[in-house]
Amino acid sequence: MAEKQTATKKVLELIGNSLLQKKKYSLESEQLKELFDDFGDEILYPMKSKYGEKYIQKLSKEHNDFETFRDYLINSFVSLVAQKSFNEYGIFEGPEGVELILTLAKTDEEVLIKEFSEYVLDTYDLETQREISEHGCDSGRAEYHAYPEETVPLYDKYEEEMTNYIDKKCGEKALAEVFDHNKGRLNSYKNDVVWMSIELISQANLEKVDQEEEED
Repeated sequence: MAEKQTATKKVLELIGNSLLQKKKYSLESEQLKELFDDFGDEILYPMKSKYGEKYIQKLSKEHNDFETFRDYLINSFVSLVAQKSFNEYGIFEGPEGVELILTLAKTDEEVLIKEFSEYVLDTYDLETQREISEHGCDSGRAEYHAYPEETVPLYDKYEEEMTNYIDKKCGEKALAEVFDHNKGRLNSYKNDVVWMSIELISQANLEKVDQEEEED
């Protein structure tokens, strides 16, 4: 009896070699369409069960048309499969199955940088966040992260969260530009990535707080 095909296994068929070789992967539009056609229910149902129909409606409104909405969902799923395919030692292991209920539907900014975000928001109050947002960390407003000896260990601990978040918020070229600006000086680059993350987190939290106040 043939083994049942699942969305996870299909994605690994498509990007498995790239993962093994630690190369970047990308799927063609037609491949994304086929994945959705074959496994759309497998992807959508857990999202609806966990977050409700309104969350799906919210996602769909954030995209211009069905195709972009569909591609967003499938690309989120593909990224999740890729992230789950490496164990804690960085060794490739094809996952038996990815639980879509976890972060597929929550690939938004809060999840991308959840742990570091909580750390920043616990460290700086709203007034300080506003100063950081307006003047930047290099102004000295981020007093607990003013020097590389304070920022570099944070980068080493939260590198993946920070870089994923910056990529999503500012585009893939942003980190390359930060690296070029520091002319290859690694600790300076790490320091600036931490500062950039703190500034982005502060801005996002202030926008959220201001919006909640307006709604009240």
